[in-house]
Amino acid sequence: MLLVTACAGKKREQPLVTLTETPPARVCRVAVLPFENQTETTAAGLMLYRIFLSALANSSEFTAVEEGTIRRILLRGKVYPGQPISPEIRDMIIRATRVDALISGEVVEAVEEKDRVHLAFSLRVREGATGRTLWSTYYAKSGEDYRKVMHFGEIDTLTGLASRMVTEILKSWHAKGLGGCR
Repeated sequence: MLLVTACAGKKREQPLVTLTETPPARVCRVAVLPFENQTETTAAGLMLYRIFLSALANSSEFTAVEEGTIRRILLRGKVYPGQPISPEIRDMIIRATRVDALISGEVVEAVEEKDRVHLAFSLRVREGATGRTLWSTYYAKSGEDYRKVMHFGEIDTLTGLASRMVTEILKSWHAKGLGGCR
């Protein structure tokens, strides 16, 4: 339902951030789970996951657990790339890393053609202690959305578009007061 309403109508200028009914608890230390790829584009989930993790590590709003730590826990739990993560494995990650929240993501559209670049994905932030969703974000953009004049400013690679979108999401989260390391 969220994806249908988010995609309908006018182009979205800002990420759609949906908060739960109760205000989110202080979220500082987070673990980012590998993103799911629901597209035909090979490794779109991995690409977005690494860009998001890098931007999060450079953010002063959050402290991110290193990718290698999460990968080791997943391997210990016999969860291999592309497999879903069970609630037991999530609990194992939370106990081992002592995080405030888990961030998961899903790439729902990734297109990189000669004259068109488009990316759509959703993120979900869950409280570490209870597993309840604190907030979720859906964002869809094309490279042409950043065009200023003629072709100037237009983004023509999937990685460039993902990087720009992730930066905008983190700014949006900051504007809403989400993230509490400061």
